[in-house]
Amino acid sequence: MLNLDTVGRLENNPVTVFGTGTARELVHIFRGASFVTGIPVNAVQDDFGSSDQAAFIQAGIPAVQLFASAHEDYHAPGDTADKIDTAGLVKVAAILKEASEYLANRIEPLTVTLSSVPISAESTEPKEKRKTSLGTVPDFSYQGEGVRIDNTLPGSPAQQAGLQQGDILIQLAGQPVSDLASYAAILRSLKAGEKIELKYRRDDAVVVAEVVLVER
Repeated sequence: MLNLDTVGRLENNPVTVFGTGTARELVHIFRGASFVTGIPVNAVQDDFGSSDQAAFIQAGIPAVQLFASAHEDYHAPGDTADKIDTAGLVKVAAILKEASEYLANRIEPLTVTLSSVPISAESTEPKEKRKTSLGTVPDFSYQGEGVRIDNTLPGSPAQQAGLQQGDILIQLAGQPVSDLASYAAILRSLKAGEKIELKYRRDDAVVVAEVVLVER
């Protein structure tokens, strides 16, 4: 399954492809697409369960998400049509074309690296929506431990706490932040107006700050 989500503002970023670890061949397919087109691709093995491909992966079907970049207008009224990077969309489409044509013409099935998990009634229930925000724009290309910050929203708790581009969140409200999925899960468990402690790494130092979460 090939999913396009948040591809409108590529600018000078590589085309990020989440979930290339769901089948053994996918990373090579997208590296090949990059070679043929000359368009840089950032192949991320993990999928963070944040878009429509998650249900396919849960059912044991290899799936990826093509992604351009995060920005401060995400899910906000400021995300207007005039800000779309049309040249970037053409690049995303070129990568999609190469990958989809290869997959359509491939005779052998992909080597699935997932275990097929039956979807239970419980798992089909919608997740509780996150109602709180720290005001961070994550670096989605980062594959290390924690969540690396790409930007902070103006006036947000993250900006007021002094978070900067390149800082890596490692703990939130006493809970370890291992990746984007855990970060989102922690925020879902918290309420707007709560005062919490966060820890992040900047260079070789660990910094502790207190913030008050706001409504998302």
